[in-house]
Amino acid sequence: MSSILTDLTQIMLLAQGDGGGGAADGAAGDGGGGGGGLFDPYFFLVIMAVMVLFYFMVARPQRQKQKDVQSMLDNLKENDEVVTVGGIVGTVVSFSKQGKELVLRTDEKSSGRLWAVRTHSGRRRSVEEEAETEA
Repeated sequence: MSSILTDLTQIMLLAQGDGGGGAADGAAGDGGGGGGGLFDPYFFLVIMAVMVLFYFMVARPQRQKQKDVQSMLDNLKENDEVVTVGGIVGTVVSFSKQGKELVLRTDEKSSGRLWAVRTHSGRRRSVEEEAETEA
């Protein structure tokens, strides 16, 4: 990540530079009145590059993660093992009429049950996790 920031900083410095001629060119009288500022075409290229990087590094993965979570929530069914965002492990027993809440069985022996909001069931419990718990 720091190498990307270093590269972007170097690109911005090159875009803002005066062509690399140094102070002698300005004294030679070529009328070099400085960089183009906001109207410099390199400035817009750098801004566009930053926006593209932001999209591919932040926005796109976040959108994909949201789709995956929504798909998991839509495909929940009875007898699925889930872990809530609060860390409670349980088995889905039933859903409310609206489908927004679910009932979790947390204890096999005493039939302990909890109501949970469907969107707060963090993830399905995998087979490997179940095997580790039982061992």
